[in-house]
Amino acid sequence: MLSLAPETRTSKEHTFESDVFSVAAFIWEVYALGLNSSDCVYTAVSESSGNGQEYLPRPDICPRDTYLLLRSCWTLCKTERPPIETLEQHLDQALKMIE
Repeated sequence: MLSLAPETRTSKEHTFESDVFSVAAFIWEVYALGLNSSDCVYTAVSESSGNGQEYLPRPDICPRDTYLLLRSCWTLCKTERPPIETLEQHLDQALKMIE
């Protein structure tokens, strides 16, 4: 299940960093208009970063800066993921642009 961070899938470790991973997967699913992230992986639609890590593709309606932030949340090294506050601030700014 892609919405779970690697450390959660392998060792059942739940942390703030693993929550960031999961929240980013949820945001991706919203931009993908309900497409399940797991379906995307199983159909080999994910993109490779060149370092062996795969990412979900950018949905057409997802702004590039948002997608890059989501990708930073999916890094394999949990200490390199941004804090949840970064996601919150980014989403707040995106919502203000819609208003």
